[in-house]
Amino acid sequence: MPADGGREIATLAAALAELSIQLGTKQSLLENTVESIRDAIVAVDAHGVIVVANAAARRLLDVDRGFDGLRGKRKFACFLADGVTPLSIPDSPLARALGGESVDDFELVVQSGSGARVNIVANARAAPRPR
Repeated sequence: MPADGGREIATLAAALAELSIQLGTKQSLLENTVESIRDAIVAVDAHGVIVVANAAARRLLDVDRGFDGLRGKRKFACFLADGVTPLSIPDSPLARALGGESVDDFELVVQSGSGARVNIVANARAAPRPR
């Protein structure tokens, strides 16, 4: 480290602090935007654990962050578009996306814990791999 490293370190620390503030602002904006969308939005990590569930998703599925979407005990049921045939977890858009598949316009019926049935059109994607 150069003898005058103190000034360089202070400059670097100030730049990192500013970047942290900018990132926090952008994250807050994104969270508020997702939360206000009327459609149910759920994002999961690579293990199927929910990291984002907006208000619409929480109302419909009665789930929140930390819920294991592949192995957790559900308060909702999923059916194929006919509303009768149960949708198995391995065939769900979530499981398929986690397997690397892109799922577009998958029609299903979700029955909430209260018994209400809602027709859903789901889209699911695996997160892009870092380069």
